[in-house]
Amino acid sequence: MTSSRVRQLRQSYNLGRLPDEAVLEFEKEINNRMNIKPEQQIINELKSKYNAFSPSQTLGGFNQSASRPKLAMLKWQEVLKKKPFKGYNKKIHARTGGLSAKGRAKFKREQGSNLKPPVTTKPSKLKRGSKAAKRRKSFCARSRGFKRADGTYSEKAKAARRRWNC
Repeated sequence: MTSSRVRQLRQSYNLGRLPDEAVLEFEKEINNRMNIKPEQQIINELKSKYNAFSPSQTLGGFNQSASRPKLAMLKWQEVLKKKPFKGYNKKIHARTGGLSAKGRAKFKREQGSNLKPPVTTKPSKLKRGSKAAKRRKSFCARSRGFKRADGTYSEKAKAARRRWNC
């Protein structure tokens, strides 16, 4: 258990200045009450589910030569082909994130606002200081604020930032 984890637990549960051992014991008790499985058990279940690992691999992580089970990778790719992000509707969303031309037209009809399409040109191809470059730079700066509390981006935010080349 790292000190960062102990710090995180102290902050989350307002444990104050309890010693590290007490914080760790508290976490074990919480996990037991919530019936959370230990890491080793989860890893063993995944190994048996995908049968893509040799028994010589340890808890330290998956072998770098086989970073993900092939079956899992195929399933993930299938999901990505069907829906690039949660809430995706192919009639109004662009596959790469944001609204399609039809989606922008629908929004204009309903709300009366005129949304511009994203600047999808690569930054290296844009002329410095041009309107498009400024719009792109502004969006990228604003979209950094799309992060969740845990510091990650939602699927839609990732797709939008990818489309704008942020």
